[in-house]
Amino acid sequence: MPGILYHLSFAEEVYRKLGTVIQFNKVGFISYNIILDLATDKKKSHYRKKAFVDGFFVPEMEVVKRNLFRPEDSIKFGMYCHLYLDYYFIEEFLIPEFILDVEEMKVINPRNNMSWDIKTFFSHSGMYEAYIEINQLMVRD
Repeated sequence: MPGILYHLSFAEEVYRKLGTVIQFNKVGFISYNIILDLATDKKKSHYRKKAFVDGFFVPEMEVVKRNLFRPEDSIKFGMYCHLYLDYYFIEEFLIPEFILDVEEMKVINPRNNMSWDIKTFFSHSGMYEAYIEINQLMVRD
């Protein structure tokens, strides 16, 4: 769910912290941190289940951990880190920061009362266009 630069930044930070303790392939690890988002069936690739708030989906972390938490396996560990970040981005940022009105099919920002229909919010002209702006700031800074 977070943008590609978030996944790359997270992967780099994890590798920086663990790369000296655990031997794993940096290219494989970082590649598989982002490759999951190229899957056509995200229900399967992202181990999706319903989130705490109806309407959102998150990775089923118990299954993800059981299947992919292998720090010595660069590919599986990269996939695990991708899904870990997705889970916490949704559960700890999106859900607490936005209101999902399932009846009206809207996402509401309670700080400024802006709202979007769900399809627009999760489209390239919604949240993903905001990633483009944020990515440019991250690269610049």
